[in-house]
Amino acid sequence: MGHIPGDMVVNAMMVAMAVHWNEKGRVVIHVTSSLQNPLSTSTTLDMMYRYFSSNPQIGKNGRVIKAKRFNDTNLARLQAATSKDKHEAHVFDCDPKSIDWEHYFYNIHIPGVLKYAQKK
Repeated sequence: MGHIPGDMVVNAMMVAMAVHWNEKGRVVIHVTSSLQNPLSTSTTLDMMYRYFSSNPQIGKNGRVIKAKRFNDTNLARLQAATSKDKHEAHVFDCDPKSIDWEHYFYNIHIPGVLKYAQKK
């Protein structure tokens, strides 16, 4: 997953303008950390948990908001609710282990973004 602080995006934009100001055509620069310094979702969630555990937030009612770890326990419960009926389990599949990521990205996600998110 690619993450990048906003100030680095702005810095990259300013440098790109200075470097490419006189070039014809379009230069696309993807400003992300995904290849040079990848950050996994699990690391992100762990850091958020540790931060909010050490720096608790106060709710509107004046009470401390307890930090919680994210997990898929409730999703597993939903899966269990459909597991008794094979047809139901197939129709309402919510098991992340069943995702074929290559198929999903190549045949569903990217074509869907191209079809519905791009202006024509």
